[in-house]
Amino acid sequence: MKCPYCDRDMTSGILSTHQAKPCFVEDGRRLTFGESISGVGMLTATTSNGIVNSTPAYYCPACRKMIIDTGVEK
Repeated sequence: MKCPYCDRDMTSGILSTHQAKPCFVEDGRRLTFGESISGVGMLTATTSNGIVNSTPAYYCPACRKMIIDTGVEK
């Protein structure tokens, strides 16, 4: 995949977290209970042993940007 910022090749991999799924929340807002239940802005993640969550990602080492797919539709 080409980086949309610098047009260089991106590295394929995973974004890994422990225990909780990361999610996107707009600046100045808090995640509402309804949004947390529906999964809006949350990453689709697979769990191994109930501890580690990961989702496919692409990383650009040149400009340090990451592209991920949340996998959740509105």
